Amino acid sequence: MRAFFKIVLIILLAIVLLVLASIAVVTLVIDPNDYKDQISETVEARTGRQLSIPGEINWSFFPWLGVELGEVRLGNAPGFEPETFAAVQQVEVQVRLWPLLFAELEVGQIILDGLDVTLQLNAAGVSNWDDLLQPATVQAQPAPEQKQEPGQASGPSPLAALAVAGLEIRQARIVWDDRRSGQYFVADPLNLSLGRVALATPIPLQANFRVQSRTPQMDGRGKLSLQFTAHLERQQLLLEDLQFHTDLNSPLLPGGQLEARLVGPRVDLDLARQTATAEALSLRTSDLRLQADIEANQIFQAPRYQASVALAPFSPQRLLQQWQIDLPPMADDEALRTAQLNARISGDSQQASFSELFVQFDESELSGELAVSNFTRPAITYALQLDQIDVDRYLPPATDPDTPATQTQETAASQDKPVPATPAGAAAATTTLIPAETLRPLDIDGTLRIDRLKAMNLHSREIRITTRARDGRLRLHPLGAQLYEGNYSGDIRLDVTGDTPKLNLDEKLSGVQIGPLLQDLWGDDKLRGRTDLSLALSATGNDPQAIRQTLSGNSRFAVHEAEVRDIDMAQLQNVVNEIDNDLKAIINADNLLAAKTRLDQVQQKFDNIKNPQADNASYFSEITGTVNIKNGLARNDDLQARLPFGRIRGAGTFDLVQLYSDYTAFIKLTSKGEVEQGKTYAQMDRTPFKIHFKGPIDSLTPQPDFSDYLRSEGQKALDDIEDKAKAELKKKADEKVEEEKDQLKQKLEEKAGDMLKNLFK
Repeated sequence: MRAFFKIVLIILLAIVLLVLASIAVVTLVIDPNDYKDQISETVEARTGRQLSIPGEINWSFFPWLGVELGEVRLGNAPGFEPETFAAVQQVEVQVRLWPLLFAELEVGQIILDGLDVTLQLNAAGVSNWDDLLQPATVQAQPAPEQKQEPGQASGPSPLAALAVAGLEIRQARIVWDDRRSGQYFVADPLNLSLGRVALATPIPLQANFRVQSRTPQMDGRGKLSLQFTAHLERQQLLLEDLQFHTDLNSPLLPGGQLEARLVGPRVDLDLARQTATAEALSLRTSDLRLQADIEANQIFQAPRYQASVALAPFSPQRLLQQWQIDLPPMADDEALRTAQLNARISGDSQQASFSELFVQFDESELSGELAVSNFTRPAITYALQLDQIDVDRYLPPATDPDTPATQTQETAASQDKPVPATPAGAAAATTTLIPAETLRPLDIDGTLRIDRLKAMNLHSREIRITTRARDGRLRLHPLGAQLYEGNYSGDIRLDVTGDTPKLNLDEKLSGVQIGPLLQDLWGDDKLRGRTDLSLALSATGNDPQAIRQTLSGNSRFAVHEAEVRDIDMAQLQNVVNEIDNDLKAIINADNLLAAKTRLDQVQQKFDNIKNPQADNASYFSEITGTVNIKNGLARNDDLQARLPFGRIRGAGTFDLVQLYSDYTAFIKLTSKGEVEQGKTYAQMDRTPFKIHFKGPIDSLTPQPDFSDYLRSEGQKALDDIEDKAKAELKKKADEKVEEEKDQLKQKLEEKAGDMLKNLFK
């Protein structure tokens, strides 16, 4: 037995020596440089391109059989520059000798040093590698009888016995030049290293590179490491322990720099089924931490994907500071301190949808669904729910800490901003310019519901905003909210199909307590009461001034159980009582001349009376009226207000363009009993006094006017004195007539007696 093994060993050793001797003879006798021209001619015949081999070709021997090539260049396609498509400074390929004895091919380390490749697309979209792929594509078409169904396992691969000790690419340069888009990228240097390469065995890969670009301008470095396993029979590829790190510099990036790291424990590719899955992918950049699980199918035909993504809590404020993006001043320094996101995303190359969407920022939580289709001209649909938000936190702070966070009506007017009347109107009014070019292509259909909202210091709840926009027409309807014990509903339309935007407003407030609303909005509740208001307005223009100049329509209002500050009707009634008392003194004058003198004195006393200090608010059981607006001029001619001791009518105009008021209230004060009898303003036999509201709206001061009242009531007093004097004169005349009649009668009687006496003498 020992002899047998000895014979076998001698035979094997002889075979090895024979092979080694044969290889030695080949390497010593054959000079591969003699075949350069033949190799170049063969390549040119098959590709139409010139292959030049200016470097030397050398053999290497034991323990590996190898070939070392010097510089090699492959010409570019016709019509492309530079002349060289690909070049390499040095190539080393080795084959292990011993496995060859068993019909196995084990390749040693493959080294490509100084690889230089230029990939180009010309203006017509033709690449400089199309001609290289075309012949291979034709030859690769399988015969009909050999067609393989997707997912069907193929037979044993002819490369199953192939093993490569490794691949190393050193100091490579890869250029991407797209003449259509103007993109130009250069990866230089690019270094790549593969460990032992064998099928169905994990293969380690490491790479590092520097990439530069002119369009867009960019300069960055990157590192990549992973290990992959290829199953050619099943057409499957497994990537594990993926780690990618990049550091980019570009003026297009926030802060001019971006450092990011991508980590993935496992990525599966099934080429036969056209599927890909990635588990627990993690992306980190600045303070952002994004984790995702991704599934994709039909990846070669019509890729579709679905993913579960989670953005860990982060500080938007700190992130923007890191990116060197200045936030506008905000009323709350603690705003945008925290945020996070979770969602399931699905879609394809033309659409994307977000389900189970959850966004938390500060104390607000947004949830719902959102979808975008047709990325070329996006169509957006959504159904979103926001639990609460304080918009004022994110608005600029008030310039004066003693003023409310929102601008007063007067300040807004002085800054040429329209004065908002409702939540939707307030939102529209804050825009200084309608971005028609941005609005025209919008395609939106969605509803946003907000449980609690604070905006412009106004508090509302159960808000519903439904937005529809298409073909340059935007509509917010239905709009609804509950605010200040009442309700708001609205319908806002904006048409930007033409050169000038057209705006239509149809809004209603019902049962709203106007006092708290005004207190929150302007910091002053000059009017209180349960308010009903309706607006139907239209305007054209793309800025507040133009909108006010064209604003037209009508409005109706009613305030129930109202209180008005800055106008103290009780004080004014005292003035009226004082006038009445002075007029009574006139009536008691000795004569008409004295009465006229006293009346002149009363008129001088009250002609220039100022609005008395309003110690108390004035109570009105109801204030109603309508307003007609045409080209920014608002007119009201039917104001009616009910006082416990009087009635009020009002008429006048408000110029919304010049922000000027010319309005007068006519007031009849009388006894409470007369009011309780239900008498109307017209039925009251009283002369009204006036309160003028005339002047710039931002500095408007009520101005009482008693001139007509004094004139009318004074004339009544003079008429009374005159009537009294006439009555007195008449009385005296009548008394004198009676006295004369009595005297005449007495004389007649005496004369008659004398005549009778004479008759009977």
